[in-house]
Amino acid sequence: MLKKAGHKVGYFKPIGRKKETPTGKVIQDNDAMMMKALLDLKESPEDLCPVLLSREFILQVLSKEKRKETIQKIVDTFERVSANYDIMIIEGQQRNQDMAVLGLCNPVFGKFLQAKSLVITNGEEYTLLDDIFLQKEYFSLNKAELAGILFNNVSSHAVKTIKSEFIPVIKNQTGLKTWGIIPIESKLISPTVDDIFSIIGGSIIEADTKEARLKLVQNLLVGAMNPENAIKYFRRTVDNCLITGGDRPDLLTAALETKQFNVLICTGNLYPPVTILVKARELNVPIILVPYDTNTTARLLANAQGYISLENKEKIKLAQELIEKHVDWKGLIDSL
Repeated sequence: MLKKAGHKVGYFKPIGRKKETPTGKVIQDNDAMMMKALLDLKESPEDLCPVLLSREFILQVLSKEKRKETIQKIVDTFERVSANYDIMIIEGQQRNQDMAVLGLCNPVFGKFLQAKSLVITNGEEYTLLDDIFLQKEYFSLNKAELAGILFNNVSSHAVKTIKSEFIPVIKNQTGLKTWGIIPIESKLISPTVDDIFSIIGGSIIEADTKEARLKLVQNLLVGAMNPENAIKYFRRTVDNCLITGGDRPDLLTAALETKQFNVLICTGNLYPPVTILVKARELNVPIILVPYDTNTTARLLANAQGYISLENKEKIKLAQELIEKHVDWKGLIDSL
């Protein structure tokens, strides 16, 4: 959106998450890599995210000298990168207080990078007001500025309350402007088949294709009923995942017949019959085989959430549409 409006847009993440492959190869921060591709940035991943968080880094930065050195490295890198753009998107930690004990929290970088921070809330609980007031004081104590508030993941019935009660209080008592209210969109927070597989492991024994892995899973259904009742239950929802034993071909068949399931999970390391494998292949529905029992598998996936990845174009497009529709991003940019 910003690029379409004629802006030169850059990205920077002061501190990212360090990951390593089993062979010890360091993997750059996922968010930095995704934004590099989305914005077609020429900078190296090390310039977009100069510091990767690890246990060794935390132990080192507890010393005052190492902390100063780290901040200076981040500031120097930011100044070099930002010189090429008129708008910089700076991604902080998930919570503003994260890494406060190290002196590397979001308000600290807001101050040193001379950037205004946008506070993004999650949900619509009244306790959000307490949190917003606390964040205002927290940034003020660190001599860092706030650009305003953005409400995210708000249920439809709460939008009116936020507009009529929350926003006036925030404006009157903090002076902060609210730039938008983004409603909950289940497709954005729902995991993909690939996310499910990352959580539970096991092996994909059928239909292991890129297209199938990117399908969404919005409903987890546990198969522990007779097929006659199950098929009525299965047809009520779409983008389903069935968790059941491989020794329940009746339920697996019923699920595939509805064509409303994007993945089947067979528990107990019990292989389903060949007929099920053939049908799943025809429909491009992955079958994941796991060693756990059905209840354990369901518990592991109970709080599964999805994330936006570079491969998932549908989620990226949906996120852009939500921002365009529900956020006064032009007003926000003009206020900076």
